[in-house]
Amino acid sequence: MIQEAKQADRRELGAALAEARRAKLLSTDEAAAMFGLSAWELRRGFKAGIYPALEIGAGDKKRLRWRADLLEEAILRQIGGMNV
Repeated sequence: MIQEAKQADRRELGAALAEARRAKLLSTDEAAAMFGLSAWELRRGFKAGIYPALEIGAGDKKRLRWRADLLEEAILRQIGGMNV
């Protein structure tokens, strides 16, 4: 019974990793256009720890890459926390 549970966990983890590998990474401009935000808002949100992104490169050549699904979740959390 315990072995079956461990195998199921491994399958779920494998499926999640495969999905993450298939996810397309967006540039800052692509993500801004997709979600109706400015590139500045995304960069500031990343620096503030609000929006998740990957920082690729080093020094002056650093670029941010965004996963649409994770960014959407973060935006929805932000909207949910607002009193509209």
